[in-house]
Amino acid sequence: MQIQLPYGHATLTALLPDDLKVDILEPAEMASIEQPVSSPATIETRALIESAMGSLEEPQRMALILCDVEQWDHAEAAEIMGRSVAATKSLLYRARRALRDRLAEAWDEA
Repeated sequence: MQIQLPYGHATLTALLPDDLKVDILEPAEMASIEQPVSSPATIETRALIESAMGSLEEPQRMALILCDVEQWDHAEAAEIMGRSVAATKSLLYRARRALRDRLAEAWDEA
């Protein structure tokens, strides 16, 4: 299995198993990844989501990315993170709640 992490998430590699191949993408590499053409509203929404996700605590962000973005089940994410399934579910719940609150706040301001 192989995953790609943006530069700055390199600290996550310490939490991953040794047999998992991880590519750390430099900012220039991230910019070169082809993105679909989007409307200004979509671009603004994406920026809000990325900002809100970036403000999460690292364990919460990792749980959210592994379970909701990468679609790993709770047991797989727990193993990768070195936590119990219950702790991973708790982190995921708190991450979703924090993300929802931050996005609601940002959209209320707009």
